[in-house]
Amino acid sequence: MSARRAWVGDLVRDGGGRRAIVTDVRAGGAVWVLRPPTGGGPHWETDDPGSLEILARSEARDTPWAAALAADPSVTPVHHA
Repeated sequence: MSARRAWVGDLVRDGGGRRAIVTDVRAGGAVWVLRPPTGGGPHWETDDPGSLEILARSEARDTPWAAALAADPSVTPVHHA
């Protein structure tokens, strides 16, 4: 298990051993939505982020707005053309 919580875009292994991509964090950070890393398929949820082993962090987490979003989930990223 990871000392840091998984976030959107991270590749993880859930408590049942399934590899997944975190696609959303809902309910004020209480529910993590997961999907298979390839081939589509059904989404599933977990309310235990501690059970998610982070296999690879998303590169998107390195963007300036990602830090603001992690600190305040109400932040909306603004993309400039």
